[in-house]
Amino acid sequence: MANANASSSGRRTGVEALRRLLKKRDAEPQQIRMRSTGGSQTAGDGAESSLASDHELRLKDVFERWWSDMGVPVDPVKRKFKETVLSVVGIREEIATMDQDVRDIIDRVSRVTQRVLEKMEAESIPDQASRDAVDMLSRTVHDIEAFVRTPRSRVEECFSTERAEKLAQFSHTLETLRIEFLEARVVHLSQQDTTAYGMQMEIPNTPTSFYGRHELVESIIELLLSDVSRRIPLLGTGGMGKTAVAAAILNDSRIKEKYGERKIFLSCEGITSVEGVIKALAAHFNLPSSTQTLSAIITCLSSAGLCLLVLDNFETVVESIEGSRVTAFLGMMAAVSTLSLILTMRGNGPPDGVIWEDAYRQPLERLSLTSSRDIWSSIAGHDDFKLDELLGRLDGLPLAIRLMARQAQLTQRSPAQLLQDYDVEAIQLLKARGGGKENSLEMTLRLSLECPTMAQEPNALKLLSVLCLLPDGASIDMLREMVPGMRATMAACATALLQVALCWQEKGRLRVLSPIRDFVTDLYPPNPSSLDQTRQYFTRMILGKREHVTLFRQDAVALLSTQFGNLSSFLVYSWNMPDPSSSLASKRHRFPLFRLKRATQAGLHTGLLEVTLEAAYFSYVTYCGDAMRLVQVARRTLKEQHNSAGTAECTYRLGEILRMQNRREEAAQMLGEAKTAFRAMGDWLGAAQCTESLGNVLLMQNRYEDAAQMLGEAKTAFTAVGDRLGAAQCTRSLGDVLQMQDRYEDAAQMLREAKTAFTAIGSRLGAAQCIHSLGNVLRMQNRYEDAAQMLGEAEVTFTAIGDRLGMAQCTRSLGAVLLSQNRYEEAAGALAEAKTAFTAIGDRLGVTHCTRSLGNVLYMQAQYENAAEMFWEAKVAFRAIGDRLGAAQCTRSLGDVLLSQNRYEEAAGAFEEAKTAFTAIGDRLGVTHCTRSLGNVLRMQYRYEDAAQMLGQAKTAFTAIGDRLGVAQCTQSLGDVRQMQSRYEDAAQMLGQAKTAFTAIGNRLGEAQCTKSLGEVLYMQDRYEDAAQMLGEAKATFTAIGNRLGAAQCNRILGDVLYSQGLHEEAIQSLEASKTALEDIGDRLELANCCQLLAYPLLAQGRGVEAERMLVEAVALYESVDNGVWADKCRARLAELRANRASDGPAGRTEGSNVS
Repeated sequence: MANANASSSGRRTGVEALRRLLKKRDAEPQQIRMRSTGGSQTAGDGAESSLASDHELRLKDVFERWWSDMGVPVDPVKRKFKETVLSVVGIREEIATMDQDVRDIIDRVSRVTQRVLEKMEAESIPDQASRDAVDMLSRTVHDIEAFVRTPRSRVEECFSTERAEKLAQFSHTLETLRIEFLEARVVHLSQQDTTAYGMQMEIPNTPTSFYGRHELVESIIELLLSDVSRRIPLLGTGGMGKTAVAAAILNDSRIKEKYGERKIFLSCEGITSVEGVIKALAAHFNLPSSTQTLSAIITCLSSAGLCLLVLDNFETVVESIEGSRVTAFLGMMAAVSTLSLILTMRGNGPPDGVIWEDAYRQPLERLSLTSSRDIWSSIAGHDDFKLDELLGRLDGLPLAIRLMARQAQLTQRSPAQLLQDYDVEAIQLLKARGGGKENSLEMTLRLSLECPTMAQEPNALKLLSVLCLLPDGASIDMLREMVPGMRATMAACATALLQVALCWQEKGRLRVLSPIRDFVTDLYPPNPSSLDQTRQYFTRMILGKREHVTLFRQDAVALLSTQFGNLSSFLVYSWNMPDPSSSLASKRHRFPLFRLKRATQAGLHTGLLEVTLEAAYFSYVTYCGDAMRLVQVARRTLKEQHNSAGTAECTYRLGEILRMQNRREEAAQMLGEAKTAFRAMGDWLGAAQCTESLGNVLLMQNRYEDAAQMLGEAKTAFTAVGDRLGAAQCTRSLGDVLQMQDRYEDAAQMLREAKTAFTAIGSRLGAAQCIHSLGNVLRMQNRYEDAAQMLGEAEVTFTAIGDRLGMAQCTRSLGAVLLSQNRYEEAAGALAEAKTAFTAIGDRLGVTHCTRSLGNVLYMQAQYENAAEMFWEAKVAFRAIGDRLGAAQCTRSLGDVLLSQNRYEEAAGAFEEAKTAFTAIGDRLGVTHCTRSLGNVLRMQYRYEDAAQMLGQAKTAFTAIGDRLGVAQCTQSLGDVRQMQSRYEDAAQMLGQAKTAFTAIGNRLGEAQCTKSLGEVLYMQDRYEDAAQMLGEAKATFTAIGNRLGAAQCNRILGDVLYSQGLHEEAIQSLEASKTALEDIGDRLELANCCQLLAYPLLAQGRGVEAERMLVEAVALYESVDNGVWADKCRARLAELRANRASDGPAGRTEGSNVS
């Protein structure tokens, strides 16, 4: 009992001594580990020092477990070993500073000591080889300790050859110890050879959750079932499922049937030499150990018939210093003609010595999202809307997916909850109960990080720590520019990382899997030098890249687009550091961000905030990445630091982003919060900016009176603080409000005032934008020639100042003018040109608006199928960039197409969908337009009373909004309904009211359309003279404003009037003039109507052949626009004409005319 107590006391004393020695280190993981919520390495710490500290911690853990588990009296060898371990751990603690070469030796001693601990089981009795190993290690540690404690003289600092030789001798001794003792001679009396090798050679089961590799497994099985021996490598990073693939192959019934008991699986984990592999194979064949063991193994394999050998985790052997022996060994294995070989190892390329199957020389690919979901479902059994995002963070790494799914199964937490957890404790989540690398991503990654290849290239971990901040990866050339301090060793470091599969190459870039990035960033963050160089790289990349206030340089767009994921990741990482405010040098900004007018105030912007806001602006204008996330992260950190100015600035920017995304309610809330904050600080300029933005939100909500009041308030505030630019911009926005209210003359006057203000302060950009807006006002007034001239003037100014965005917008507006003039081909050309320009500058929103406008051109040409395709393309693009308003407008346009195709139920469904979308984003104008369109559907379905009620609702809503144009259009549609009901007096009265309204707001197009409709009403009342006069007036107006379609329609109706009057020749002339114009315009539906009508006066003149030709053409045209009803009517009339061609006089006309 006394001996037992003494033994127990000795064990406690040893452990406590170690704990006291490491007391200062116990807190170190918290200092060197940094998660996204904060914390970083201390100054001077780097990835390599973190790894060294980690070696000590692991050595401590292994030693404590070994010493505490001791159940027998401690023999002198183990007591000696205990003292050696304490010395190893204590050397670094007692010496304040050490050179790198000395630290490397200490790290190597730590690794060798840990390996001895792992080899010597606590209750075994060391044999002579073990005693020799401990003696050698103890002597070496003693010599190293004496060496590092001896102060260096000034002479030794100048002439350090002897010192270098001494260090090299230590290194050689440790390597000899590792090879001769740890790999060949450290055995125990607990039947190690039989038991350990038996465990290593047990074929593992196929994982129960095995998905995404079946095609690979089948292809390998197919090869192995052939009569030819195969050499197949399975490569990739740790946790990629290499062993699982091998297990699936070995457990396949076809493989079992062919190879029977001649399947050999050897796990090489822990075997670090060819000699160890030979020993294991010898144990399998029950061969005695001798110099001829390998030859005996070859003989056994050759005489056994067809064999399949799997060498699993072979990287531990390849990593040894016996490179030539590894190659020779594999070559001998491959020379056995009856042996098929599968080798699994971490790495991106197989070892030499074997001609491997070409199809498998590349690393295993990441699992697809579908396969990742399958693994999740088979383990966790439940998911939610965040599952795909969570799986995206796991990046298709099978081990990580399985471990996370087990967490979900055990804790019953949802993917959404686990996603939040992952941001805080990624490493802990990716562990499961039980030891071994198959249950811990951390352990499997440490095997790669601590392998000899990484130890031989100490800068490789530094490079990896930088790469882990770059989710999109980087080429070696990029990395040399990014971290110039590592330029000389960059290729060697990259090669090391590729060799151990800690990264892979994709499209010329080195990339790291997401879970590995999280692990490395957490435990081995970049050292200060690498981090600073990377900061400088990204600062140069983003700042100063604008060629104009609204636009980035073309070369910068290409560069930033490909690097934005990396830039964003780096900025988020920087904001999560303890002191982000000092992480980037502060600079004064050259251009305003998000319409920022005021100069950067002292202390408001740190350099990091400046870079972040510029990156967010780029993100928004190019729809690259998530601008919101960048600003939100900055705002959160600034708020935690009680930086009121920075927080308010970020709040304002978030409001602006939300406004531009048409998230109007959220934008108003954010901008209101920012305005309050600015006022509290006495920043009246910031408050004025928020007021202006709130006015623009109200304008988007069609609250025109409120918008005008808010913009007026902002203008007054800008004037009070002397900001003439802000005041001018408010004046321009007030002009936009007036334009939306159809007060075109007032809008033009306001825009001219704004232009004068911009010119006075030297803002050529502001003046050009006003000219552009004036062009749009003229277009709304149907003054197309004047509008084109004004837009041309704006484009010249934009060109002069180098604003390619303004130039592209002018080209798009010119396309809209040409479309209004029914010059469809020219309009399409202008819009295509604008689309190309927007594409060149990376403006995805501009590109998408052009796509939608091109759909409008096709719609006006009655190319309905093509138009629908274009609208769908635009709708998908709008959704992709988060523009809900644009997507809703496309849905409404699709409804217009369906209505024109007489697909009334589908059209109503599209309009209802669009109406719901407009309601969701608070766009009252869009909602009301959909209501009007639904009324038109009802009108076409002959549901006249329902149509009148719906149109009445729309008219009331337009009136409430203050949209006089919408009110006039509804009144016009109500007149059309009354006409179709043959209520001609009511129709004339309604159309007259609409015409007056259009005249009042200066809309000559609407005025002309009402005049034309009044002419049709008079025609239906058989008041031919009055009808002809009214149609002539409408035609003159259409011609004056350049609307060729309207003029052609007037000629068609006038031709029908003349035919009814018996003026056949005049009717033919009018209809032929209309036909010629419509052919030039390209409107096939109207052309079909014209051809049909032209047949009647031709027939009346006895020109039956020409009449027949017109009807044949009409049939073809109606069919081309999917109007089967009128195509059938024309066919019936054509059949009647052919049957009665010989009879006297023309046959009667068909029922009605398609003149809608």
